[in-house]
Amino acid sequence: MAKKSLLLLVLACLIVSLALGAGCGGGKKSDVDDEEASTADDNTAPSINEVTTADITATSANIKWATDESATSQVEYGTAADYGSATTLVQDLTTTHAVKLNGLSSNTTYHFRVKSKDASNNEGVSEDATFTTLAGISGVAVTDITISTAKVTWATDAAASSQVEYGPTSSYGSSSTLDSNLTKNHTVQLS
Repeated sequence: MAKKSLLLLVLACLIVSLALGAGCGGGKKSDVDDEEASTADDNTAPSINEVTTADITATSANIKWATDESATSQVEYGTAADYGSATTLVQDLTTTHAVKLNGLSSNTTYHFRVKSKDASNNEGVSEDATFTTLAGISGVAVTDITISTAKVTWATDAAASSQVEYGPTSSYGSSSTLDSNLTKNHTVQLS
């Protein structure tokens, strides 16, 4: 008789727990269950903001942005607004994003947009933006060095202005006057 009563009690507990979503101990569902239900019901894409470019060189650029919830990171980019290239998807979920673009052409304007997906696979996409890579510099040489002068020459792959920063340390401290004449072959006399 005791076994029959125990079995009825267990069945009653299961029926109540299924009806109320509570365990047999009378407690409510776990926070993990609530979080999973919340994620399953999430239909809102991450909001993307603070999209910036940094550390632009002749062949690379860093793209940074923030999202209002943890999400993946990816950048689509190209020389036109239809992009054509994309970085590898970074699957780590974060609210601060940074992706480096490499192998870019110098002195070229690039279009880009950033994309982020949250844990529920909702995707946020930014507006189109642009940046221009720097001209490529090659053949830097210092000649005609005296106790108080030196000549610095170099070439760029596109017409650009000329200026040299110099000094006794890597902090420089001095710079030549900016020559705004656009040329591919540059010469600056330091004195």
